Amino acid sequence: MDSENTPQADTFPLGDDSIQIIDVPPLDLSIYSLTPDEAEFFKAATGINDDNMLRAHILRAQEEAYKVAPYPCIYDFAFVRMWITKLPVYQDILDIGRERLGAVFLDLGCCFSVDSRRLAFDGILACAIVSSDIKTEFLESSHLLFRTPNDTWAGHSVSGDLLDSEMLSVAPVMRGSKVGSPPDLSTLMSLNPLHGHCSPSMPRVSRTYSPKSNNYIWHVLLLGCCRRSQAL
Repeated sequence: MDSENTPQADTFPLGDDSIQIIDVPPLDLSIYSLTPDEAEFFKAATGINDDNMLRAHILRAQEEAYKVAPYPCIYDFAFVRMWITKLPVYQDILDIGRERLGAVFLDLGCCFSVDSRRLAFDGILACAIVSSDIKTEFLESSHLLFRTPNDTWAGHSVSGDLLDSEMLSVAPVMRGSKVGSPPDLSTLMSLNPLHGHCSPSMPRVSRTYSPKSNNYIWHVLLLGCCRRSQAL
């Protein structure tokens, strides 16, 4: 891979802090690998059935994202692992999404939105999925990875910092599920309209923010955002 495309030493945002990377390691193509389940999913999701062509495609998406921010999860291909499928409650998540009217799934710190795409692949309506990341470029990289122009993916995306009250504010304690239908997800400019309407997933957020900020984010989510009857 061309070394000119490797990010140079710079300051990169890391949740509520920033990190100074003096020597950004070049991408190591030799560590690329997919499990049979991952290969099956990405072939179906991208329409690329040839293993070598699929590898080249994923490497290109990785390279573009690495220019935005050289996070370890991009370097070591953690973004292809579909961690959500490894959760003991994954089948429960699918059951809620398929059976509960108005269920909304919120994928926080989504990076390439791989978990969101996997949920849609496994039967959750894409129009009921909201992906969110602090980096708008990662949301755009999702379309590159999955070869979906913005108007062909029915899911929704919102970029912003979870520590910004304009993005996610503290709401009054919810007592049971919020009455009424969720907002029109296509109009979301922040996550605040989702208070009381969704179940969040944030497996990568905890690695991005400090422990203190993680506690705050979980506090906000559990008090106001989750539907008590279906919070995961």
